[in-house]
Amino acid sequence: MLNINIYVCRQDDQRSLSAAIPCLLAFLSYYHILISEKKTFLFTYFICAGKTINDSARGSVMGDPTGAKFPWAKEAAADMEDGPEGLNETTSVVALLEGLGGAAQQVAVDALLGVATSVLAAGKAVGEEEAPFCFFYAKTAGGIAEQVRKLTSQPATNSAGTATLLLLDIPEEGAYYVSAATEVTAASVRQLLEDYAAQKLERKQLGQ
Repeated sequence: MLNINIYVCRQDDQRSLSAAIPCLLAFLSYYHILISEKKTFLFTYFICAGKTINDSARGSVMGDPTGAKFPWAKEAAADMEDGPEGLNETTSVVALLEGLGGAAQQVAVDALLGVATSVLAAGKAVGEEEAPFCFFYAKTAGGIAEQVRKLTSQPATNSAGTATLLLLDIPEEGAYYVSAATEVTAASVRQLLEDYAAQKLERKQLGQ
């Protein structure tokens, strides 16, 4: 197991950052060779100015071969295909958007991102070190989204123009909950979280 840590000395030193980018891109090329050859390693930290930006950067780096999203800060809501870091350890909201068109998908992602940003900011405001929830979305069928559908007994695809909104609580012995909503809006995501907190949702078991 190869554990890769990247450090940049000063976040405000643009010259140093600019000089580092070619090296990082070269590393990314090597990184993708490792992936293609099915090498096993762990990309865990990207640290800038002594502050951890992302303690689970593997998916972010793998999904960004050109370094466009450098320095790969954690996003409030992440595409599952970029790597669902945190899904197994943290209660997670998952929006399955494969049944929506491109414009509708973006509206749904923006709504999920807005709620996620608000929830995470509220947690930080009261000194929570760990995020209370993770937020994920899937735009394309197959891959991780397909596995989530199978584990939660969802149909292989949604009807055109509809979405599926789930809450996975894997740490709670593999529990999950299904929203009645067929649209992903700020209101439907907040309602799911509120119903979960109030224990109004029917508990289901992954894989059953």
